[in-house]
Amino acid sequence: MIKIVTDTLSDLPQEIVDQYNICLIPLHINFGQEVYRDRFDISGDEFFRRLASAPQLPTTSSPSVGDFLLAYQSILADDPETIILSIHIAGTLSGTITSARQAVNQLTGANIHIFDTLSGSLGEGLMVQEAGRMALEDAPLDDILSRLAAMRAQMQMLITPSSLDYLAKGGRIGRAAHLVGTLLDIKPVLRLTGGIFEPIKQLRTHKRAVAALRDLAIEDARGKPGLHLAVGHGEDEEAYQWLAGELLTALQPEMLLRGGIGAVIGTHLGPGVAGTAWWFPG
Repeated sequence: MIKIVTDTLSDLPQEIVDQYNICLIPLHINFGQEVYRDRFDISGDEFFRRLASAPQLPTTSSPSVGDFLLAYQSILADDPETIILSIHIAGTLSGTITSARQAVNQLTGANIHIFDTLSGSLGEGLMVQEAGRMALEDAPLDDILSRLAAMRAQMQMLITPSSLDYLAKGGRIGRAAHLVGTLLDIKPVLRLTGGIFEPIKQLRTHKRAVAALRDLAIEDARGKPGLHLAVGHGEDEEAYQWLAGELLTALQPEMLLRGGIGAVIGTHLGPGVAGTAWWFPG
C-alpha cells in the first residue's frame, strides 16, 4: 500500500484529503506568543478574521522533524510494509521538506520517498491530488513518481495579492517599493516556476490583476487536452467565483480543483489573494 503525506501548504479541500486518505502535516501560524497548527487549530476563515484586527503581522514556521517522525511512525505502526510518499512545498520556499528528510534519516529501514514539488499551494495541491488518485488505483510507485516529475516540469501557477501591505510588513519588499506601489495602487501578478516567485505583470488595480491572471492562464492552457486546473482564493469570494467561472468556461478542464488559499500564503499575500495553477500532458 502507498500512503500519501503532504503539508497544509498544499491547500487541498478537506473532501480531497478524505477521499484519498491523505496525511496532512500542519505548518504553524504564530500570532505573537500564540501558536496554532494550520487547519488543525485554526481554519482559513478564522485566520483571516484574526488577521484583519491583528496589531502585528503573524509569522509562520515549518513543521518540525518531530512532527514528521510522529506522522511516519503512526502510519508504519498500522502497517510496517506501507510505502510512504511524502510530497511537499518547494524547498526554496520553506524548510518543510528539510524536516521531512531529517525525519526519514532517523527511520532506518522505512520505505519513505520524499518529493519536492518545486511548487506550493494550488500547484502542490494538483500534484498531491493526482498522486492520491493513482495510489487509490494501486498504481506502482515508479508510475506515480514519473507522473509527478512530469507535472513538476510542466506546472504553471499564477497568484496575485490584493495589497502590497502584507508583503511589506513581512519584509518581502522594501519600504520604498511598498510606498510607490501603494500610491499608484499597483498589484503584481506573480508566477511560481521552479520554486521561485517572479513578478510578470504589474497592474493598477486588483481587478485588473485578476483579469490579467485569467488572460495569461487562458492563453497558455486553452485547447490543451487532459488539462488539470486549480483555482483558489483567500476571503474574496466574489473575485474567486468570477475567476473560476471565467476559467472553467474558457478552458473546460478535464479536472478542476477548487480550493481556498490558506493561512500560510495569506500571511504574506493578504486576505484578497487569488490564484490559479494548471498542468496538461505535453
